[in-house]
Amino acid sequence: LLLTPFLHATTYHVATTGSDSNDGLDLPTAWATLQYAADQAVAGDSVVVHGGAYQGFAAMYHSGTAADPIVFTASTFPVLISSPCAYNGLDGINVENVSWVVIEGFHVNNMPRAGIRTAVSDHVTLRYNVCDGNGKWGILTGFAENVLIEHNTCTNSQDEHGIYVSNSADAPIVRYNTLYGNNANGLHMNGDASMGGDGVISNARIHGNTVF
Repeated sequence: LLLTPFLHATTYHVATTGSDSNDGLDLPTAWATLQYAADQAVAGDSVVVHGGAYQGFAAMYHSGTAADPIVFTASTFPVLISSPCAYNGLDGINVENVSWVVIEGFHVNNMPRAGIRTAVSDHVTLRYNVCDGNGKWGILTGFAENVLIEHNTCTNSQDEHGIYVSNSADAPIVRYNTLYGNNANGLHMNGDASMGGDGVISNARIHGNTVF
């Protein structure tokens, strides 16, 4: 009899009162840093982040699946990303080289480059985040296939756009976002053949956004 290992999804907690030496399994034993949580979470796991200010994080080492995504959720408002992730020192949250990851409910303000960035990824969901006053973009995607960007508020980007969907990644869905006060476009899309690929964003669905 061949037995298939059963995936035990785990919910982890991060809090400003926590410690990365804890087990992270509930609020009293929460972890302290988002990066530690991102390094531990695997397919099917959820990371619940409790109110407070945190350094940003890079989700780059583990992917979820269609049935079992990895989910990072801000459980109480605000959960503020107050400094960029250590990976590049530029973006608040960076999701790269992974698939089926969800980022929801974070406030990411005043980062040097992007509030939230996802690149060379597949089926990443960005929802209910607030990105204000970031140096270049509120949300940036690059070669992000099947990205879903919904119900975000991206405002007052200092140099360019509220949301920028870039490079020839197909099937993006951008819907129900609120975009205003950005220095350039509220929503900008650019296949950009000079960066490689076919230079075309195919099968995009863009609807229900408010841009002013």
